[in-house]
Amino acid sequence: MRDGWPAWAQDAWRSMSLEERERARTVWSVLAGAFEGALVGPGPLVRHLVDEGRMGHRSTMETLGLLVEHGLVHTRPATEGTIVWIPEALMPAEDQGRERPRPRFAATRRSNGSASQARASA
Repeated sequence: MRDGWPAWAQDAWRSMSLEERERARTVWSVLAGAFEGALVGPGPLVRHLVDEGRMGHRSTMETLGLLVEHGLVHTRPATEGTIVWIPEALMPAEDQGRERPRPRFAATRRSNGSASQARASA
């Protein structure tokens, strides 16, 4: 369990099975650690975990869905694809209120044309 989490997040975490928590820790380590809280699309997150052999594609997507369901991770649509992020209240205290870096990965989906073409025409 993460120190400093609000009560609702601690309750959500406790409601998960041990297996779910173990998988969730792996996803969290990528979201909160390797990417320093950056916004990442689920596609790159899944590829990263699968490439490292840490989780399978289905397991990663199920775990991400579980974290979203409990409010421990949020998603929102973006023009480049889906953005995934950690709620501010669950970030380490030293990171709260700090501007987050831009996504480091390519989007999970693209509309017609590439993102660079879209920027060039804007």
